[in-house]
Amino acid sequence: MRKEEYFIASSYCDPNLKLKYPTFLRIFQDVADRNSEDIGSGKEVTMNKGMLWVLLRTYVEFDEMPNYLDKVTFYSYPSGFKGKTFFNRQGGMIKDGKPVIRLSSTWCLIDKDTRKLIFNPNIPLVSEESELTIKDPDKIEKESTSYIESRIARYSDGDLNGHLNNVKYVDWILDTHEPEFYKNNVLKTLLINYESEVRLGDKLDIYANNELTYFEGRVGDKLSFNAKLTFAPRK
Repeated sequence: MRKEEYFIASSYCDPNLKLKYPTFLRIFQDVADRNSEDIGSGKEVTMNKGMLWVLLRTYVEFDEMPNYLDKVTFYSYPSGFKGKTFFNRQGGMIKDGKPVIRLSSTWCLIDKDTRKLIFNPNIPLVSEESELTIKDPDKIEKESTSYIESRIARYSDGDLNGHLNNVKYVDWILDTHEPEFYKNNVLKTLLINYESEVRLGDKLDIYANNELTYFEGRVGDKLSFNAKLTFAPRK
């Protein structure tokens, strides 16, 4: 398990002086990348050999968001795999000695050029046991949706894999609520499935239910993601 301490800087926070949800995911990505290097499944044995890590699914439970200038610890570790194809990674945040955010994610490796799934990749496989491990829900139930808006995947939205960074989906989902909404509500759980790549320059059409808690994104007729969120009143 890799652990890193952070101070919650002003650039990380929303107007409520709380860490922004997508910023948590961005920092977690960085910690997870460094943990991959620690265990020998990083750039040297993946990217340098034509393989790319791709995120398939993320589930997050938010019990508490830290405040501006709080000192917290981010953590990440690998936790099991199935058939040497799909990999689970766990992580989250500890504040004042207790976990306040927990995350479970599913990853795979694809060929950099063909974008096809790689079965049985020859990389070091590590699985750690921890009381911090959580299990994500089995699936997202489809709901009726209507069109909300469209976004273009621009240069600043991309990542090193040449597609829309997975955190941008969360940015755009949360932006469908007005800023006033977050004065009175907090995000409790987030479950998102990444179904197909959004390339830079693509137009992503976003659909949602009436409550803005279930989302789908499409490029043309192709499903790119779906997501389910739950909220609770801010205390």
